[in-house]
Amino acid sequence: MTTARAEATRAAIVDAALRMFREQGYEATTMRAIAREAGVATGNAYYYFGSKEELIQEFYSRNHAAHLAASRPVLDTETDLAARLRGVLRALVDINVPYHGFAAKLYSRAAEPSS
Repeated sequence: MTTARAEATRAAIVDAALRMFREQGYEATTMRAIAREAGVATGNAYYYFGSKEELIQEFYSRNHAAHLAASRPVLDTETDLAARLRGVLRALVDINVPYHGFAAKLYSRAAEPSS
């Protein structure tokens, strides 16, 4: 069972990481810098996320939840398949706009067999 404080710490770490990935790029961002930006000790950041790859996984989880939420209005109202597909794809594009600069790197990490 996680506490509200633990969830807030996790969220601060993820928010800092995603902001830094957008601004500095994935490769240039270190766990130490993420921890500093989030206002936690480096060890605390590693307690919640063992690596940057785990932060990428959290990005995927958040992204998926955001996509589901953004798609819901279209799926609840449209019955035409083409309109539903357009709406769901548009929602995906819209939620990924902030990550455009480093999205290719994120998705390429997922495609690596060792990832």
